[in-house]
Amino acid sequence: MPKLLYSATAADGQRLEGYVDADSLAAAREQLLGRGLRDVVLHEDLSIARSNAAELRGLSEKHLQALARLRLKVMQAPGLRPLIAEVVRRHWFWMLVDAALIGYGWYSGSFWWVAAGGIGLALPFALTVWGFRHTDRYLRMIEAYSVGRWDEASALIEQLRSVSADKPVMAFDLDIRVGCLLARQGQLEQALRTLEPWRARLVEQHGMFENRIASVYHAAGDEAGFVRLMEEALAAAPAEPSRQLDTALAHARFGDVERATALLGALDASLLPPHGDGFVHWAHGLCQRRRGEAQAVQTLSQAVGAFLAWHQQPAVWTALAMATADHALALAAAARHQEARRGLDHVSSIVRAHAQKPMLRQLHAAGLLPLHDS
Repeated sequence: MPKLLYSATAADGQRLEGYVDADSLAAAREQLLGRGLRDVVLHEDLSIARSNAAELRGLSEKHLQALARLRLKVMQAPGLRPLIAEVVRRHWFWMLVDAALIGYGWYSGSFWWVAAGGIGLALPFALTVWGFRHTDRYLRMIEAYSVGRWDEASALIEQLRSVSADKPVMAFDLDIRVGCLLARQGQLEQALRTLEPWRARLVEQHGMFENRIASVYHAAGDEAGFVRLMEEALAAAPAEPSRQLDTALAHARFGDVERATALLGALDASLLPPHGDGFVHWAHGLCQRRRGEAQAVQTLSQAVGAFLAWHQQPAVWTALAMATADHALALAAAARHQEARRGLDHVSSIVRAHAQKPMLRQLHAAGLLPLHDS
């Protein structure tokens, strides 16, 4: 049974983090509410939880709570800082002992006591930095991919191959990104052939393959293929809120607005991870803009604001940029061109890297973004 990452508030007001065993998000929430917890937030969808099951198997409750706390910190602020803070939190007593040894050695003139204390104090940090090197490379790859530095992203992907050999989730992600790069170059069929072996390997992940393959169609500019694959992903996991939202957003951008509206109406947003709010507002705002409703400006502004709360996560940058572009188009339609340009200036390079050509032409026609060679 998958372990779902959660945070909640206990009856005494204490914040809790941990993992709950459940075969659905709704069951996980009900189980946590049944324990008397409130403000329950589930931070992963079911497919991610299934992918991480092997990593968490056999860990004690104490270790699971520590890992949950660390993962939540990294989600909020990826990088080395939360890891260093966790080292301090977990080893503060021995750090005081090491500092005392350094002080004693300095006072007594003993180099050996100073060296022993210094080594003991530095070792946890050194091990953390050494262990973080691959995570840092992965974060740099996502950043390069997000802003369209394709050569840098490709080089980092190749450097990560040795690390991903025993990490299927990372290996699949790297292959998907390579597939997107091929699709951008007009080699969609080759990309799909390369990725096809993953279909059988992910058969138990209920729609994960189709959901990620959709991004390859998007990179190729195949809007119909993108929507079709999102529908296939939803059909494989119809009860997963993230699948419902992804499919609604695909239709809101490129497909049937009424289908998007129906999916959003059936969505239980309380089961989405915290960053899901941005995608919900984005999908609603796109539907409103395509219907010509003035409310689209405000709704898309809410989407941009929600994504900005996660601006430290490079994985959110593309969504932030594209939602900003949609907001800019809505502002331009309301004759608020100066506001539209001001917002778009900060993300224009990402928009150029990931937007479909029809959107780039719309932005150019509205005087918001030079067309260049697109």
